[in-house]
Amino acid sequence: MPITIISNPLGSQMDRDIPLGGAGSGHWEHKGWPGERGGSSPGDRYQIGVTSSAPGKTAGVVAGEMPTFAKIIKETTATEISVDLGRGGWEGGHEVTFITQYQGNGQTMKALAQYGKDEGQQAVLVQKYTTAADPEAQPQNRFVIQKNLDTQAIEKLEDLVSEAGFGGWTWFNKDGKTTLVLTCIPQWGGKTLAHLSSVHTLAGLFQDAGLAFTQETKHVVVSLLTGENYDDYL
Repeated sequence: MPITIISNPLGSQMDRDIPLGGAGSGHWEHKGWPGERGGSSPGDRYQIGVTSSAPGKTAGVVAGEMPTFAKIIKETTATEISVDLGRGGWEGGHEVTFITQYQGNGQTMKALAQYGKDEGQQAVLVQKYTTAADPEAQPQNRFVIQKNLDTQAIEKLEDLVSEAGFGGWTWFNKDGKTTLVLTCIPQWGGKTLAHLSSVHTLAGLFQDAGLAFTQETKHVVVSLLTGENYDDYL
């Protein structure tokens, strides 16, 4: 089960509406479909999302596991840590996930690798914020919808996200708005031009649906920790 990072509180929502998750991030038996779309030093800003460790867990059960994971991160040199519940989406499904953001370095990466190995995670997808000039930069595109959406509304929009060609995505709520995050993941076959083409297509689909939104583009360096390389970080 992969891990991805993204921040944002979901407040008290537990077993009902959990509108969040990671782009190809740690879905049980699912690492985001391989394809051309979507998918350190002190002071670097990281984004991750950790999935539940078994299928079918309710948000309440996953919430009970969250303090243990947060403690693992806090015991490293990481600062400005945020760990919340979220929703990970892919075509035809979703799951509860941890939504995490922190500022840190290699010590935290080591802790994430150990967690992934201990919990049998298929992968840990780590995104480090960078600039467009970075030769390793990948686009992280965000659609900021001008209101909070409930689960039913999100599921309808996910049909359009799939239609645009994406295999995995993230939702989070903040300041009365819901944000969709789509990251190009080269390790899973992501191609920048194809990814951006799908972003353009999705914007048109959202406009046709009468959705009020704005768009943001960030840049990240994507690292993929898996069962094949966890030990390289330990």
